[in-house]
Amino acid sequence: MVHMPLDIAFRSGEAYLSTLAHELAHSTMHPKRLDRKVAQEPAKFGSASYSFEELVAEISASFTCAEFGFDAEIEQSAAYVESWLRIFRNDKQMLLRASIHAQKATDWMLGRYKQPAAEQRLEPLEARAA
Repeated sequence: MVHMPLDIAFRSGEAYLSTLAHELAHSTMHPKRLDRKVAQEPAKFGSASYSFEELVAEISASFTCAEFGFDAEIEQSAAYVESWLRIFRNDKQMLLRASIHAQKATDWMLGRYKQPAAEQRLEPLEARAA
């Protein structure tokens, strides 16, 4: 379940949709979705794993908004991404990894994600029979 403030809390419909895309991107880490493992334990605010997941969600929100033809308040999004990037100053590959996960999240939300064979999981028998 994704919780969102009332739409009147946002400056525009695009701001609301951008935030919704960000929160939906977080939901894709669930084991029954993309099973994105960020940390073994719940990530603490400001930790590397928390920061990485925030990057994935914000980049995915930008990708998703672009799919629908609006800029997702790009200046605000860029500032948000930059704030989390500071944690990874010495990791030159981190932004690429986050972008890969963000694209998978976007594809999953838009119904076009296809798991590579190595990642495929078997559905429980009850789910296949339905």
